[in-house]
Amino acid sequence: MGKKKTKRASAKQKSIQAALSGNGRGGSKMAANQLRKPEVKTGLLRRIFMLARGSGLTAAEREDLISTFVERISESKSSLRPSDFGLKGNRELAEFFVKTFEEMEIAPRTLRAFLAGKRIKGYQSRFSGALFHMYVKNFQPLWEDFRKVALGQVKELNELGANPRKNLHLVNARDERVKGLKFETLEKAEKIYIIKKDGTRVEFIDGAMVSSSGKGDSAYWSFLMELEVKTSSAAKEFREQIGSAQLRFIHDEVECIEMLVDGIKDPVKVSPKNIVFSPRSINRNAVSLLSESKWAKLEKIERIGLLEAAKEGKKEKIYEASNFRVQSTSKGMGESFIRVDLAVNSEEIWKIIRAVMSE
Repeated sequence: MGKKKTKRASAKQKSIQAALSGNGRGGSKMAANQLRKPEVKTGLLRRIFMLARGSGLTAAEREDLISTFVERISESKSSLRPSDFGLKGNRELAEFFVKTFEEMEIAPRTLRAFLAGKRIKGYQSRFSGALFHMYVKNFQPLWEDFRKVALGQVKELNELGANPRKNLHLVNARDERVKGLKFETLEKAEKIYIIKKDGTRVEFIDGAMVSSSGKGDSAYWSFLMELEVKTSSAAKEFREQIGSAQLRFIHDEVECIEMLVDGIKDPVKVSPKNIVFSPRSINRNAVSLLSESKWAKLEKIERIGLLEAAKEGKKEKIYEASNFRVQSTSKGMGESFIRVDLAVNSEEIWKIIRAVMSE
């Protein structure tokens, strides 16, 4: 085997030298440089690099790239379907990848740097996180549970608003007492940011069920079921992030909270004095999925059943097999939160990513 490799390498050297030998000393230098460079497969990854660097592709090249992604996604053998991410088919999933590459800001200036092991893994991890966020956003059994609990929270908000007690009443984010409010709406919110007085945007939480009292800029809003989402590799950060998020929220430098609310076209901006809490109705949640090692610990028959459930879109079965437990924050404000590990193997997302981001 070693002799065959040596012969192929020798043949390659001779072909390069022969092709460039007619160009004098310059050709000899080019041949020497070419021989020193290791071979790098660059077809698909080169096009991805060009997109991410902003070089762009022609309309035909972009369409060809989408078609390549569609084919690769269909061959990925993942049990997850585009509809699990809120997309209509492999075409929309492929377009998601292309659009994300176009909007991605990357540091490497050369293809070789882009393909470096740690960097390419990091870019793949970005997609892993993005796809899992999309999966959770469209995991209806979870949100149906959230909605049921949130309805009870709205009821409690209105009871305390109408009948406050001495040591139990509604307060705003400035710890000021508020009363006379009636909360009627119940919607899902996402892309929730803290806007500081200097214009800086800081991520607050990944999602929430929210309710409002009143209309327009003067409306009061309450965060009910709060949600953080992380892949299995990043889930260890939940305990610190959830506690720290609340400290950032109550800081004096906060100008407002900005969020996208279902049913409202433009982003909603709410000042701290118009954000209302009930001391008994705050509910924080952290959602992740199973790492490959945790998945392997499940009984084989259970793994087979869950994969079939995923292929058939039976999310209720996945939800029933998920793990729920209570954890506490490790930094920031001392709070408890519910940790949910959905019974989904992280490898099913990685199958799609590796299919798209490899030669």
